Amino acid sequence: MYEVTIETIDFMPLLKQQLINYKGVTYGNDADYSNYSLVEEYHYLDRNNLLNELHKTECMTSPLRLELKYGV
Repeated sequence: MYEVTIETIDFMPLLKQQLINYKGVTYGNDADYSNYSLVEEYHYLDRNNLLNELHKTECMTSPLRLELKYGV
């Protein structure tokens, strides 16, 4: 397993995008997308056994799902 740090987050593009999506949905206009903030959010979710929220958010915001549901 890889350690998620400010230095390594850029080498994990899928995780980074999931965190960006999650923060956008969760915090809206107040979301901070800096690497530091993304890593802190990851560690918060990990400590509280909430990493599954990243997957849920990805499913909710999937372009294919939105197209099937809303015809967008």
